[in-house]
Amino acid sequence: MEKISERKIEKAAPAPMAATDPYQQQMFTLVNNLRRQKRRAALKWNNNLANAASGHVQDLITYGWNSPEPHNVNNVDWVKRIERAGYTQWYSLRENAAMNSAKLSPATVTAMFQQLCNSPPHLANMLAKDVRDFGTAVAQSGNTPSYCIQDFGAR
Repeated sequence: MEKISERKIEKAAPAPMAATDPYQQQMFTLVNNLRRQKRRAALKWNNNLANAASGHVQDLITYGWNSPEPHNVNNVDWVKRIERAGYTQWYSLRENAAMNSAKLSPATVTAMFQQLCNSPPHLANMLAKDVRDFGTAVAQSGNTPSYCIQDFGAR
């Protein structure tokens, strides 16, 4: 049986070289504003990382949070997911995952960002000096929680 994460990533249409979804753009702006405040270089949008994050969020919507390891939903390792989305020959990868039970809205995106900022390991990923590329996905379907995946890399 074909795994959803593989199907969605491999057949995903190429995205523009910038966030087009307003929630993606909001999260991208929040992360780069934080980096600017902490005197870190701004991250560049990367479509491959965004496509990997999108496939991951879709799996979270389908299969749930799968705590305590939300990074490997549907038995797909998060690193393999990113590589299958076309982000290869990397030397640094990081990933953050957040969930919020509220209906998806700009306020929910901000709440998930704050949630990540309040967690030292997640904050460290957002401020890491060894990454320069970024892709994110933020989504909800029906009555599912809102999910956010942030993928960071450098190659």
